Amino acid sequence: MGKALTPDQVAIPILKSIGKKNVLYPGGLTKLLLFGLRSVPRWGKVKIMNLVMGGMTKHQKEYV
Repeated sequence: MGKALTPDQVAIPILKSIGKKNVLYPGGLTKLLLFGLRSVPRWGKVKIMNLVMGGMTKHQKEYV
């Protein structure tokens, strides 16, 4: 999670866009991921998210 945005990098653009835009995706990596996943079918997105979320919760599975 080293490339995660800080709260300031997320909150400031969101607050500035209130009343101007319906949807805002802060950060270049977010936009890149959205563009890259646009052509992937739903089952592929589910599989990718399973891998990503599984990696984030790996430490929790060790205690079960």
